[in-house]
Amino acid sequence: MTQRRWATFPAIEHAVLASFPFRATFSIVLAIWKVYPALKEYIKKQSLCAWPMIELYDSSEIRFVAPLTRQEDFLVPEATEEPAMDSDGRLTTEDEGERSGTEGGGERPVAAAASGGSSGSSSFEDLGLTAGGDAR
Repeated sequence: MTQRRWATFPAIEHAVLASFPFRATFSIVLAIWKVYPALKEYIKKQSLCAWPMIELYDSSEIRFVAPLTRQEDFLVPEATEEPAMDSDGRLTTEDEGERSGTEGGGERPVAAAASGGSSGSSSFEDLGLTAGGDAR
């Protein structure tokens, strides 16, 4: 059985923000396909250092948050640890029965909660996205 772990993250004071409507599971694919390129372009154009990317989901919206300050405070221990290897050089887990088939750290940690951005955040419109998630 997978053990649940909880992490506490600091309040987000300055961040690049975007959102995308969540209507069905396929919304996740569309959001990733549309929002991440727009975020990447915006961050590059504004010469920002925004990382790590955090995705927050609720019943109607996917929020994308890229902190501009205190970034290392948002890393979970699993993201900074070296993967455990067995004697044959294969990745190991605490319980081999839990292996999900995504070797090499393909799984992403989930952020539990974050506060809204402040004056240092960018708006949804700044990213060139409309309410339907379409690029302008």
